[in-house]
This record gives sequence, structure tokens and C-alpha cells, in this order.
Amino acid sequence: MSRFTILRTHRRSIEAPARSARSAVVTIPVRNEEENIVRCLDALAEVDCSRVDLAGVILALNGCTDDTWGAAKAWGHGHSLPLFLAEIALAPALDHAGGARANALSLALRFLGRGDGGIVLTTDADSRPRRDWLTRSMATLHEEVDVVAGSVMLEPACPAWPLALQWRHDLESEYSRLLDEIDTRCDPVTHNPWPAHRLCSGANLAFRAAALNSLPEIPAPRYGEDRAIVEACHARDLRVRHDPELIVDTSARLDGRAFGGMADTLRRRMGQPGMPCDPLLEPCAQHVYRAGMRAAARQAFASGMSAATLGRAIGIPLLRANGTACHHFGEAWQQLERAAPSLKRSTMLPHDLAWEIGEARAWLADRGAGWTKGEAA
Repeated sequence: MSRFTILRTHRRSIEAPARSARSAVVTIPVRNEEENIVRCLDALAEVDCSRVDLAGVILALNGCTDDTWGAAKAWGHGHSLPLFLAEIALAPALDHAGGARANALSLALRFLGRGDGGIVLTTDADSRPRRDWLTRSMATLHEEVDVVAGSVMLEPACPAWPLALQWRHDLESEYSRLLDEIDTRCDPVTHNPWPAHRLCSGANLAFRAAALNSLPEIPAPRYGEDRAIVEACHARDLRVRHDPELIVDTSARLDGRAFGGMADTLRRRMGQPGMPCDPLLEPCAQHVYRAGMRAAARQAFASGMSAATLGRAIGIPLLRANGTACHHFGEAWQQLERAAPSLKRSTMLPHDLAWEIGEARAWLADRGAGWTKGEAA
């Protein structure tokens, strides 16, 4: 994926990357972030690089109408952080948040050069990685992991969120954490042990360069590109670690830049209090069933098996049979989820959250400790 034109560049304190397994490149898609970019760069300047060769921090500016370029360039002249500014023009079909992220990642791979050595990290211009961000990401990627999806902590909102929005956010976060624990009880994965989560935020992702290069293309939907990229990695059985202790602090603003992004979602929830919950949230009983079936499918899968064959092997009827051979479990499971009526996700509404939180807590307390594969079915 590289469908952009570089309009101008500026380099500061950058040397050719060593292209070793310890080389790291941070890439950030940027649009109209004059007010936030300095805080982000300040945080990156404080990140511990003692065990990492930080080859460069790339700002991929697209569609800026403010002076983000000037603010970043001025900051770079006063700091030793290896900074590379690239103003890019995206292809019309990719002129959105997903296209910006995909092409920022492509730019990082281009910067690393040929070969699969090194790692690529991405965050957002309104976010601030913590001091251990690079070293923890590098250490995790060296433990037989291909991708690390970290956590984001929202900074105190200013102005303060309405009480109803804060209440809903807290309930969704609590329920999501309970479903995460159910996942690890029902379908344990060696490279992603508890505590874990299912969050995929573009503000906190790290990849082996080889992992990104192995994708047929870097997904670039209009929004939700972070989740789509991680799902593409799962489809190829890349080892994804969802690390809750790898933290980036991010803005709780309500005036974001991207359609479908966090700020846009929060703003719409303020205007539509009954708006459905995050699509990953589903009733507890359905989630237990899904996790149990995924564990059974993981055990039954063999390379070359189709989703239809896999569904028959674990007793899940399909609405439409897909006989295409799958060489990766992740690909087969994603096809199975799309084709099996019993795996169709149910929409949850805010008023469902309190009840389902109770159900999840009860399941974890009463059945979680002694649960065995197959019970969920």
C-alpha cells in the first residue's frame, strides 16, 4: 500500500537506519494538529531508547491547513530526536483517516529500506507515549510476538464530559474488560496471556517490519483502520499480543479530525444517548459461546481446511458454504464468523450494560475457574 505523493520533506538529525532487529521507526499520520504536535513530540523525546535504535520519527502530514509543519519543524531544531517531516497528498480514494494511517505505515517501511529487520510503531498526534513505550514494545516483539496492541488512557477531558457520557464510557470499559477475561479463560492463547484486552487503537500499535510486509496490503477503510489492520494480522496467524501495560495517554477531546474516530464517536453519543455500544460488545452468553467455538475451531483446524469444513467439524451450520481452502486459522475463523448465523453479533444498547456486567461477573465467579472447552456450546 503506497498511494501517495510526497510534496516536500524535512529531516532533522536522521542517519540511514541500520536495518537491524533493534531498529525502530515511529510513524504518525497528522492533519491540522498545530496545537497538539509539540506535546506529542515532547513525550517522544522523553521515551527510553536505551535498548532501541530509534532510526526516526516520521510525521506524515496530509491535508493540513494550519501551521503544523512550522510547529513541528521549529520543535525539531531545538531537540535531538531524529525527526522526518513528509507532507503527502493521498490518492482521492484514500483521503481519509484509514488511508492516512496505511500510507504512514508504508512510508515507515520505505524508510527502513529493503529487508524485514526492525519494528514500526504508530501513534496519534494528540497522544503521548509513556517512557517505556519503545523498550516494552521491543521486548515484547522479541518474545515470539509479531504485533503489539497496547492500551490507551484518556486524559482528563477539558471541558469535562457530560455525566451521562462518562457513565456510559465507564460501563463499556468495565464490560469490555470482563469479556476480555472470558476470552482468555475459554480460548487461551500462549502469546497473549491474561491480563489482555481486545483493544486495537492506532494510538498504540507496534509491528515487526516482517509482519507488515507479509500482509497482501495494509487495510485502509475510511474509519476503524486500526481494528482492520490487526484483523488482517490475525487472518494470517501473526502472533498479536494485546498488552494492557503498554500505555499511551491520548486526548479525550470531542473535536477530533477523523470521521468515525474516537472524538467523532463520543460527540455522536452525546447527541444520541441511545446509540448502540461498540460492535465488539455483545451479550455475555453469546460471547461465551463465541469464545468456546473459537477454541474448538482452533483445535480442529488444519492447513487447507475450508471454513465450511471447519464449521462441520465443530457443529456450526453455515448460511452459505465457503469451500475455499484456508492456510491460516485466522482466515478460516473470520470466514466462519461471517457465514454462521449462530456467530452473528447482537447489537447491545447502553441500557443493557448493567445487566450484562452482572452476568459476566457471575460467569467468571461461578464457572470461569473450572470451565472446560465445550461447555459454552
